[in-house]
Amino acid sequence: MSQNYPFFQQEMRYLRQSVESFSHTYPDVAAELKLSAGRSDDPHVEQLLQSFAFMTGRLRADLEQQRDQIPNQLLHSLYPNLVRSLPCMVVLQANVEADGANFINGYCFDKGRQFIGTASRIGNSGQKEKVECRFENCYHTQLWPLDVIKTEILPKNLFSGLDELNISPGRDLQSVISLTVSNIGTESIQDYPIEHLRFYIADIEQRAKIFKLLNDDLIGVAVRVGDKVTRLDSDTCPLSKVLKWQGFDDDQNVLPDDAGSQRAYRLLQEYFAFVEKFYFLDIAELHHSGVLRHAQNSFEILFLLEQSANAIYLHKRCFRLNCFPAINLYEKTFKPIQLQHNQHEYRLLADERHYLQGEVHSITEVKSISFNGRSQVLSSWLGPNGKGNVNQYYVTRLSGLLTPGERGCDTFLSIYDPDFSPSQPVDQTLIVQGLCNNRRLPEALREGQNLQLVGSGPMLNASILGIPTKFKGASLVGKNNIKLLSQLSLNLDALGSGNERLALLKQILRLYCDPLSPSHNRQLEGLVSMSSQMVTRRIGGDMWRGHCRGNQISLEINEDYFSDANPLLLGSVLSYFFGLYTTLNHFVQLQLISDQREGVWHQWQPRIGEKVIL
Repeated sequence: MSQNYPFFQQEMRYLRQSVESFSHTYPDVAAELKLSAGRSDDPHVEQLLQSFAFMTGRLRADLEQQRDQIPNQLLHSLYPNLVRSLPCMVVLQANVEADGANFINGYCFDKGRQFIGTASRIGNSGQKEKVECRFENCYHTQLWPLDVIKTEILPKNLFSGLDELNISPGRDLQSVISLTVSNIGTESIQDYPIEHLRFYIADIEQRAKIFKLLNDDLIGVAVRVGDKVTRLDSDTCPLSKVLKWQGFDDDQNVLPDDAGSQRAYRLLQEYFAFVEKFYFLDIAELHHSGVLRHAQNSFEILFLLEQSANAIYLHKRCFRLNCFPAINLYEKTFKPIQLQHNQHEYRLLADERHYLQGEVHSITEVKSISFNGRSQVLSSWLGPNGKGNVNQYYVTRLSGLLTPGERGCDTFLSIYDPDFSPSQPVDQTLIVQGLCNNRRLPEALREGQNLQLVGSGPMLNASILGIPTKFKGASLVGKNNIKLLSQLSLNLDALGSGNERLALLKQILRLYCDPLSPSHNRQLEGLVSMSSQMVTRRIGGDMWRGHCRGNQISLEINEDYFSDANPLLLGSVLSYFFGLYTTLNHFVQLQLISDQREGVWHQWQPRIGEKVIL
């Protein structure tokens, strides 16, 4: 009812002014109605004025809400992640048991596994009560009984054998980041089939600098077992295959990736909402090169740098193993809905006991069961699952909470029959399945708190690294969603060159960033200029392959605006974004230019979609 109050006030002001004008024009009638100064001394007349103001204000509020529902409904059907609430997200570290699994065969911790944590909240009685919240793993992760026990950055002269490595001409080795990995399992390291190790950069203060070092100054990756140092990269195995930054692959989405939605938008949304997902890196080629065949209890990963990095302090827990991002989502089968035919939509509740601690995030399946036991799976109207032979669809609508002051939304479900067929069964029951979140409840979780795994696994529990992100309610403002709709018509050519193109790019980025975040606003202000030119690149490395034309985009930044952010990571996300945003048979190559550096700071490989063409 709070959204109706402004309209009620407007209608009352209009009626007061009209009554005052009427009193001057018809004084005799006004005297009979006891009208004076826009009011009436007769309580019945005054209440009649207020009732009409309330009724017309309610009608105006409904019309305004229906006008906003048009872009909301279109976006919710076509690009649901742009409208839905953003659940809390966090990085977890599995506390692996030494004998939790047969690690000789390896163990992959699958995406989608659930964790349960306990958060405290103030109940209706004013007392603290504990409520369970759930998280879902977002990355397929190989778990090993290994731990990083020491992280150091040292000059090269403290490591023997580095001079024998084949360093590229023109590049001089200056310093080394050393990660000492220790075995906590019951078998020797050489018995584990380790093909790659995934590290997470957990140091919030230093991770942007570490990211820059590993992108700008890295000239090689090596492994030291005892006194023997073996380099992983070579002429036949480039550095890009040895060190792989994670978070960009198709199966590494944190937010649900709905069929038919544009992944380019999701990458931007995840960058601004949960940048931690991009600070995972894989060190590959460990098994094929056989560098660990003599490792017993420990070994070292060496990052070879051509610049001295004395200004960076690395503590031993800066790099973590057995980590993965998680999101506050869980599957739920809702209470069956008996169609009453006296209402056209039905509200879905994630938790009937704790209404404010559960929200319906999305619908995955709706099944209709008739009185004779026949069942039918309904498709979403306007959604990607629509089929021509389906004679019934379901429609979802998001609405603001009835409880004022709370963030989130309610989900309403209705059934749509395009033929208005009278032969549809009268007695139908809907079985609805979907994903839910716990609204703001996970914000109460503390760093270091342990979450319990649902089901079996090779871990005691998983610890929270960092602080969970804030819950953000659904975007249900019509004006904002009209802007979101306008961007869907943009293509790469619209972002090609000129100050106007940079303004359009910033407009898109502003739709996904947090307007209240100083860091996000400064990053957008730090984008100085953007230009593009047509270039030609060879497709693949084989001589018989042809060439392809595309755009080379030059983005200039001011590094002073990225004091608490990572311009190289933003460039990596934009490189994937432009690649996914471009047309068929047309590549994009992004290069980053800084006003504090000479020439091109960093140039990414040309991309057509997710594919690198060189």
